[in-house]
Amino acid sequence: MNENELIQADDEVSLFDLWEKVQGGWRYVLAGAGLGALISGLAVVMITPKYEAASTLQIGTVAGKEIEAATTTLERFKSSAFVLEAATQAGVEKLVERISFGDGAGGDYIKAQLVKGTSLVELKTIGDTPESSKKLNDVLVQQLAQRHELLGAPLKEKLKSDIALTKEKLKSVEIELTELSKVSIVSSPKDGQFSPVSLLVSQKMQKQAEVFGLRQQLTNLESLQLAPATQKTQAIERPFVPVKPSSPKKILLVTLGLIGGLLIGLVAVFARDGWIRARREKSRIS
Repeated sequence: MNENELIQADDEVSLFDLWEKVQGGWRYVLAGAGLGALISGLAVVMITPKYEAASTLQIGTVAGKEIEAATTTLERFKSSAFVLEAATQAGVEKLVERISFGDGAGGDYIKAQLVKGTSLVELKTIGDTPESSKKLNDVLVQQLAQRHELLGAPLKEKLKSDIALTKEKLKSVEIELTELSKVSIVSSPKDGQFSPVSLLVSQKMQKQAEVFGLRQQLTNLESLQLAPATQKTQAIERPFVPVKPSSPKKILLVTLGLIGGLLIGLVAVFARDGWIRARREKSRIS
């Protein structure tokens, strides 16, 4: 065996050697795990619990059309002015301060997303207590409903106007039909001969068809005033708040603390071993 092979043999470290080093420094591994558990335990105790309220929103409609696109509603929940107004009304002081100092619209407090495959919006609000998270959720829904009510008012007025015009037109045509019916009853045309009465009968049939069409149109317009064609923006169900806090996740924190502590302990073991070997090598050379 030449000199290079001897050096390579010295540099190779087997798994058995590594295990012996870990066994020799078990105190460091145990101390690291204990330190990690202590830090994670303190974090669990010191971190303020957060509670999450969740609700599903249905966007309001007028005459079968949504008052506002669901994507636009999502952007409202990111608006600083919109969120600040709701946070002030709900009494969430931390969120009010955060927005007032320009730290965003409160993404840590409000989360909104579309329910997959639908136009429904899932709204989640986070607070220090179940009551605060639920109240913020309620206020946001009420505020959104008020905004949509204002946006939908012109559409509702137009629908009412269309119904009123159709009723007036129907009334006028029905009067004309009544007059034509009175005239056509007076006399009837002879077979195969044309007379003014024939024209009156033809006009009467046209007016009857027109009355039928207007009544059908009026029925369709009036049905558009009813749900689900026209309805308010609202939460399908009241906000739900689990008793268990959404954060911190205690088991996850403790697990990560233990793993991190074990890694620190292993690093300490190998660092100590390297330091001892370096001292021995230095002593041997000197």
